[in-house]
Amino acid sequence: MINEDYIPKIDLTNLIAHGVNLPEAQNTIQKIKKASEEVGFFTVTNHGVSSQSIDKITTTARSFFHLPLDKKLTIAPKKWNKNTDTVYRGYFPSEVNGKEGLDIGDPLLTHDMTDLTQKEKFEVNHDMSSIDQDW
Repeated sequence: MINEDYIPKIDLTNLIAHGVNLPEAQNTIQKIKKASEEVGFFTVTNHGVSSQSIDKITTTARSFFHLPLDKKLTIAPKKWNKNTDTVYRGYFPSEVNGKEGLDIGDPLLTHDMTDLTQKEKFEVNHDMSSIDQDW
């Protein structure tokens, strides 16, 4: 039986309140580092994301993954959709590794940020509004 405390729960209050550069946040940063290295993942509390936002994101994600495959493939990377110029961002069908996924990068990255978009793996996200107006 797995111990309830096996997956670390990390409180982000100090990190959010003080920022990453102040000493008060260093304990939280160390907990994140330790959990990442020793367990591989963790859960967070007091992250500042409202329950309403979490519900909206969850509902939108469920709606997306319940779409027909041909609709999801419209935002797939070039490997599955030759009409796109993205290599990394977008929908990945389950044939990749047995589970489907959606690779989303920085939502604030735009085409005019050429210093970033010219680097490998820095791609602007697909326009999801054709699939979901609330995206």
